[in-house]
Amino acid sequence: FNSMCYYALIFNSSFYYSRVLRCMFEFCYGSAIVYDDTETLFRDNIHAVAAGGAQNILLINPDFVNIENDRFFGEPPNTHADVEIQVQDSFSWVGGIVTFRNSQFRGEREQWLNSTRCRIKTSSTSVSSNLNGSTYTIIDGCYFSCQPGLPATSIGRLSGTVTATLSSAWPSGHGLQIGNHIQVITGMSDSSFLGEFIVSAIGAPGVSQTVSWLQAGADSAQSNKGGYVSNSDIAAIRLDAPIGRYQITNNNFVSYPIAVDDSPTMVLTGGTGAMER
Repeated sequence: FNSMCYYALIFNSSFYYSRVLRCMFEFCYGSAIVYDDTETLFRDNIHAVAAGGAQNILLINPDFVNIENDRFFGEPPNTHADVEIQVQDSFSWVGGIVTFRNSQFRGEREQWLNSTRCRIKTSSTSVSSNLNGSTYTIIDGCYFSCQPGLPATSIGRLSGTVTATLSSAWPSGHGLQIGNHIQVITGMSDSSFLGEFIVSAIGAPGVSQTVSWLQAGADSAQSNKGGYVSNSDIAAIRLDAPIGRYQITNNNFVSYPIAVDDSPTMVLTGGTGAMER
């Protein structure tokens, strides 16, 4: 499946058992969307979502879905998860199982530091005080690889503000956003730039894009040996809904600052306030 303008495969409740084996999804908007009661197996597939596309696989109120030995790639400026498990409270009776085994979430095509980009995500279209909706998710033996950082071709500090120019292979730029926590690491001829900071400004996207942050210190500038900048807010797995039960075992997380992000605060409709998970 090449360059499909929507999800290449769509399975709704008219399909009871579906099998997707040894397929290649290249530059598609998304590989597959699976609704409700469709029991689906993905095995030995390659998913490579197009730039600006959606999820490689979107599961809505899934019943029983197995994803085995699949490979997932993204291309900037994609900000979606490779696989999103979306449960709506109106379908809270759904109690299926989603299983990932021996799959690869690979980052070599992504020179992209956007924190909204993750690999597996649980989400909900609505949050209510009735939180009995559940999708049991097992992630076992998988490989998660993240872009460790982008090189700074130049960096300078003037009047307490540091501005660096980051190099990327894509015109979408570095993907950092104002407020991101970043680390400036290694390769600096001037070690005074090293440390962890908060992004205060970004320049226009391009293969060379600037990023700025506040840092006290003497005015200084250097080029060619600018070191690397990484985003400390990137997570491999995000739990953005209070309805997911996860079993995560025997996985490898390479260059990820956060393996599992369970930090979002959910506001309960009709409840007494916020529930922080």
